[in-house]
Amino acid sequence: MCEPSKCRCSRVLTSREAVCLEWPLWVFSFALWICSLILINTKDPHNRVVLLSDARYWSAPHKSTLPYYAVVLFGLFVYTPFSLLLEYLACQGWKSTRRTEAVYRSLRMIAGLLCSVANVVFVTDLTKVLVGGLRPDFLYRCNNGDHSAAIQEDLSSNLGCLNPDVSESRKSFFSGHTSTAMSFGFFLTLQLLWHSFTTYKRSPVTRSLLVCLALIPIYLSWLVAISRLNDYRHHYVDVATGMLFAILITALIFLSIAGNIRADFGQTYES
Repeated sequence: MCEPSKCRCSRVLTSREAVCLEWPLWVFSFALWICSLILINTKDPHNRVVLLSDARYWSAPHKSTLPYYAVVLFGLFVYTPFSLLLEYLACQGWKSTRRTEAVYRSLRMIAGLLCSVANVVFVTDLTKVLVGGLRPDFLYRCNNGDHSAAIQEDLSSNLGCLNPDVSESRKSFFSGHTSTAMSFGFFLTLQLLWHSFTTYKRSPVTRSLLVCLALIPIYLSWLVAISRLNDYRHHYVDVATGMLFAILITALIFLSIAGNIRADFGQTYES
């Protein structure tokens, strides 16, 4: 292994210089999160035309098994501390690593996690508003559960409903619970796998343990998706799209953050 000072075209950056590399991503993600809050609370979703005879939208409403705030709080207070603990434990095996640099690495990883979630939440909210996908219980809520109360053959706006306050039922595509949960979970999965193949690559037992742990966040995110289907809050395509989109965005941001960290601190990850 060559020292960073002797490697061609490489330089170990100071902690402050390394952190400054990601500030455009942090600012951009924070701006998107603010935009999503404004968008979802001020803009009405697209009014999609629906036939009153369409059985796909007559499911009886069910109470959500997991409220959205529970998904966010679980990610912030379970996944985030675990991510910090993982970075701390990994630091114990790094050679020639100053404590300040280890702290900056941990903070950059957490910032990357929050950036990925912010980007996923923004596009999820934007898609909900622009598409106006109908939830499985839309017509039930629209007509207050009365099948005989159909006034016209189709509905082009909420004004044709006996219960006009159904804007929330026009935000089915795609699932925000699923995309948020998968963003939190998949980032932690990638972090575990990354350490298993870099920091602990010379320890087969630790690598196998980390791979097993990496599956748990995926399973938990999958359970969130199943709950949205069982509660009749989303269609299959809603949860599938939410999962795939969250995986894509989270993977792109994680690879950017992890690649910068590895380049900034040279070979100090490998124990």
